[in-house]
Amino acid sequence: MTVYAEQILLDTQQDQLFVQFFQDNSEFDPSAQIRHFDWFDRHLLTYQPVTSINAPNDDSGFFHVNFVGDTDPRLEKYSSLFEDDSGRSLDPNSYQMLLWSYQGWVEKNGPEDFARHKAASSV
Repeated sequence: MTVYAEQILLDTQQDQLFVQFFQDNSEFDPSAQIRHFDWFDRHLLTYQPVTSINAPNDDSGFFHVNFVGDTDPRLEKYSSLFEDDSGRSLDPNSYQMLLWSYQGWVEKNGPEDFARHKAASSV
């Protein structure tokens, strides 16, 4: 079953963190994904593949990471290992962590767009 990032936003009604692995990039380093998953496992973070209604296909390399909000102390540890001071990936050809704002999504009619997508895909 396909899990949509939008469904997670709708269910939690909170900002969510996702990591995007750029598997289609010719300079993608597969070990970056392995390092992330190992780190998430060691820090007891669950993660799952997701897609978005805006993704071109379901195999997008997009994963929801279950940090407990943006104040989760593990997020700071993650950032110190995988990002620069501005929050950009240390390996921009391989991955980027993304914060998806629930409020911003709502303001851009996200719930309505998602409901239309679900209705159209169930036909």
